[in-house]
Amino acid sequence: MGVDAFGPWYGVFALPALGAAMLIVNLAFQAVLYRRERVLCVFFAVTTLLTEFVLFAAMILIVLLNL
Repeated sequence: MGVDAFGPWYGVFALPALGAAMLIVNLAFQAVLYRRERVLCVFFAVTTLLTEFVLFAAMILIVLLNL
């Protein structure tokens, strides 16, 4: 029933973990590249933001699947 029909219960935590890992990696890249390539840092920031929104929407749909 719900999420259990599609896989194990701990699979729900894969999306937030992926988002957090991507956020940390992109922040590290931004910290290293900020002085040399500011445009690339803006690209990383915008891409991270858009990807986090997509992951958040997917998470909401997974939670609504459980209702």
